[in-house]
Amino acid sequence: MFARTHCLLLFFLLPLNNVFGCSCSEPSPCESYGNSQLIFLGTVTDISKGVDGSKTIRMTVDLVYKGELEKTIQLFDDGVCSAPSFQVGTQYLIYTSGSTKELLPVRGCTRSRDVRYAEEDLVYLKQVAEGKADTLVSGKVLLLADEIDGVRQDPSPLKDVRVSLSGEADPIYAVTNSLGLFAFENLLAGKYLVEGRLSGYQPWITDVTLSQHGCVLAEVLMHVDRRIEGYVRNKDGTPASGAQVEAVSTKKQQSGDYIHKMTSTDENGHYLLDGMLPGDYYLGINLRTILDEDHPFPRIYYPGTADVREAISVNIVIGATVQKIDLQIPHKLNLITMHGRILNADGKSPLPKDKPHIRITQPGIEDFITIWVEIDTDGRFQFELCEGIPYSGIVISGYPDHTHRSAPAEFTPSKENNQLAFILDRTIEPYKD
Repeated sequence: MFARTHCLLLFFLLPLNNVFGCSCSEPSPCESYGNSQLIFLGTVTDISKGVDGSKTIRMTVDLVYKGELEKTIQLFDDGVCSAPSFQVGTQYLIYTSGSTKELLPVRGCTRSRDVRYAEEDLVYLKQVAEGKADTLVSGKVLLLADEIDGVRQDPSPLKDVRVSLSGEADPIYAVTNSLGLFAFENLLAGKYLVEGRLSGYQPWITDVTLSQHGCVLAEVLMHVDRRIEGYVRNKDGTPASGAQVEAVSTKKQQSGDYIHKMTSTDENGHYLLDGMLPGDYYLGINLRTILDEDHPFPRIYYPGTADVREAISVNIVIGATVQKIDLQIPHKLNLITMHGRILNADGKSPLPKDKPHIRITQPGIEDFITIWVEIDTDGRFQFELCEGIPYSGIVISGYPDHTHRSAPAEFTPSKENNQLAFILDRTIEPYKD
């Protein structure tokens, strides 16, 4: 038995506040009203701190704007999302949700704050109490600019987009102005479908849920409708479902990378590559994908060649364009069961807790797959790869401490060539935070 993962050689740096805290744009008062089950003014009477940095805040409820509350309530601040800096004796406006029978969460990204800084909220909540606050959907439509040499340009407002709002009643419509703005006011609470369309641009569709006196504010990104689509068929004309269709730019960007788009065909053999950037592309099957049991079709370039020198490139212009191209694939590759053995440098097999796995690459492909093998007490394993395809594999074991690896093994699976042996006689520096 084995498990398999596909990896691309890219690295992502996550901002620390996304890992250890929260990062969000501040919602408007009407958004927070719609997203909160309980809204109230309360005065802090006691604060207790936990050893993990959390806080339990006891408050006297002074005025309830939404929901039902007892005269006293307890809130819980887990310290993850920047909640208000609570002080005993200070009054706060709180937006929260949950059961009053339990500690209610209080955190950032909800507009909970010291009442001295809640003037905008209090004005809105007064309008709600007087029945003067609208229930509305509004937003801004922006044109997602193209990347230039791998750098995304700033978006710009998109005017004349026809926006429809559909609920239980007949659809209503609005058109964005020169700032890309639209709004639907005086709505009933409920669920709605919002759709924006403009000729030459990819449409967008989203659903929203409105509570009474709440609102949804949306910033929508649209892009020029540039796409390649078509059908992939087997040699006998039947649909080829699950085939990996890829488009790769014929030239590198200034960053040194190629533009690479990929998708899989559906049960009818249909594929769609949208959001294409202007330029020339090679189109085909498995152009930059490791061939395995999940991708068993031979690499093929449009219009039907295995040799990139014979491929015909597809040109995507700056304006809207739809290229409809059908592809045909040859027969599926046969799978060969590879048998092998993994041993440590001392001749013993690694333990299951060492999680031995095989990293498989192919010449010319900046990608790899990881096969998580199950070994027996003698270190023996088996897995399947495509017949006649050259591969390279190394075994890694012992992650994350005392990590060892083998030398790379080059092999081309066949009925005669189906044996592998790996010795874990090399070390990898353990990861350090």
